[in-house]
Amino acid sequence: AIAACSVTGSGVGAIRLLTLADGGAVMKDRIEEINHASKRLRYDRIESPFPVQSYRGTVDIRAVDEKTAELSWQVEIDVQEEQRNALAELLRNALAAGIDGLERYLQTNKPA
Repeated sequence: AIAACSVTGSGVGAIRLLTLADGGAVMKDRIEEINHASKRLRYDRIESPFPVQSYRGTVDIRAVDEKTAELSWQVEIDVQEEQRNALAELLRNALAAGIDGLERYLQTNKPA
């Protein structure tokens, strides 16, 4: 779903631009929290082609054992009632594709 991603700045306050593959619409995120100790990333979507009033994503990673980790990706959105079902389906598909892409990347780039 994402054709390109770029980041301006670094750390908290950095801006991430995500260009969608279908039509080139752009989403803009601002990084709100990076916590290395708790392995958390939080971002606010400040620009979106989708009908949302607010969108906050939180990614947490928790060690299960020495070789395994659990990833939790939560999205909190505020959306008009008539748009909820369509947007929920779109988000489920987008989040699943994002997690699948992350898994492929990690499998391809395993440490020696």
